[in-house]
Amino acid sequence: MQPQNIHRSRTVDAGTMQNELAAFKDPKLACGLIESIGKLAPEGGATLMEVCGTHTVAIARNGIRNLMPDSVRLSSGPGCPVCVTSNRDIDAVIALARIPNVTIATFGDMTRVPGSTSSLLKEQAAGRSVQICYSPLDALALAKANLDREIVFVGVGFETTTPLVAMAIKRAAAMGLKNFSVFAAHKNMPGALETLVKDPDLKLDALILPGHVGTITGTKPFEFLAKEYGIPGVVTGFEPVDVLQGIAMIMRQLHEGRAEIEIAYARGVMPQRFQPEIEPTINPKGCRCGDVLRAHMEPSECPLFRKVCTPENPVGPCMVSSEGSCAAYYRYY
Repeated sequence: MQPQNIHRSRTVDAGTMQNELAAFKDPKLACGLIESIGKLAPEGGATLMEVCGTHTVAIARNGIRNLMPDSVRLSSGPGCPVCVTSNRDIDAVIALARIPNVTIATFGDMTRVPGSTSSLLKEQAAGRSVQICYSPLDALALAKANLDREIVFVGVGFETTTPLVAMAIKRAAAMGLKNFSVFAAHKNMPGALETLVKDPDLKLDALILPGHVGTITGTKPFEFLAKEYGIPGVVTGFEPVDVLQGIAMIMRQLHEGRAEIEIAYARGVMPQRFQPEIEPTINPKGCRCGDVLRAHMEPSECPLFRKVCTPENPVGPCMVSSEGSCAAYYRYY
């Protein structure tokens, strides 16, 4: 007997993949889902929060916020890995960059995040050794090629980035590399979610849960939202129909008075997998990234938005990352 709920690999050519993905952008399917959302939306209103930065961009790029009934509010959460990296951690990495014979390896977005007095980009301009990597394995190759230097990879993000960083550490040990280390600043999504649902000012009715994290963890780590707090949630993908299907499923739960964790991204997420606080970088320059990350205000309500803080001159991390709420609002609204 074949076990249930397993993913079977298959070879798919580019044409077949494009045809399959096209269904998740089908205007007719989207219109049907929008109609369902309108019929099921609670008369008293509902606030839904997406906690994944990729969802924030998908919602903005496809105009989904403007398609919602007047009673339904979509609020952006803190799912951008760069945005939830604390000021303390940024300052610590900058201090490491100033140590002789140390090279900081990090993702490109991280170099632009301002710390208390500097950024990795400014340190690089001042002659410090800062290298941009696309993967922790790039940092591993850097360590192998520069045995006379200590290579410190800056590990940020949620459960989606942690496994690859862990694999790089194991490979470094297997290779006998003594000059590779990781500055670990990872967060876990359940801890961030609990911080949000316990915030009395937010009054969240439901959560659009992250598909990327769900592919790693399954849905079990999210079940406490429904069981302990009565907050329904749906794990969704990132195409327009994915997001709308997830919202429609949430609306049905609210309409029926249920609170469960459901999957609208079955091609990537299974129930089974195969409590840090949200501590954003906050600059002492009038930047309100902390309030934006906790959904206490929209990016456009920050006094620096578009006036002083732009993608070319980011004052806070939410404008630095392409998945940050401020960057998404700047580009699409």
